[in-house]
Amino acid sequence: MVAGWLDTLRLPPGGFPGFIETYIAYAVWAGVQQLILQGLFLLLLLRVIPNERYAALTAAGLFALAHVPSLLLVPVTLVWGLVACLHFLRYRSLFPLMIAHAILGIAVAMTIPGPVDHNMRVGLSYLTYKPHTYAHRFQSSSQP
Repeated sequence: MVAGWLDTLRLPPGGFPGFIETYIAYAVWAGVQQLILQGLFLLLLLRVIPNERYAALTAAGLFALAHVPSLLLVPVTLVWGLVACLHFLRYRSLFPLMIAHAILGIAVAMTIPGPVDHNMRVGLSYLTYKPHTYAHRFQSSSQP
C-alpha cells in the first residue's frame, strides 16, 4: 500500500500473464536458493561446526556474501538466511521457507525501484546495471 501511495509499485509488463510468468519463475528460483542454502550448505556446515547456531550463522553469512555488492540485499539476506536456517533446524521443512522467500522477494521486487536495488541483481550484473529509460508515447526517441 505504501509503495502504491509513493508511486513506486512496479508490476512486470504484459499485464496479468506477465505478472504470473515473471513471478512464477522467481518463485522457482527462490525455492532453488533455499534448497542450496539449507539442503546443501547448512547440512554440510553442520558436519564441520558442531554448534547448530554457529552453523546457521555461517550459512547465513555465505548466503549474504552471494548477494554482494547489493547494499540492500546483503543485510536482508543475512537476516533472512539466519531466520530460515534456524527455522529449518527446528522443523526440517523447506517448503514453507521456499514460499516465504518467494513472497519476500516478490515484495521487494514490486516495491523497491529498479535504480535503487538494480532489479535485484548481484555480482557483476549489479555493477553493470543500466536502468531502462522509457520515453513518453508523445516524445520522440531522439530527444535527450
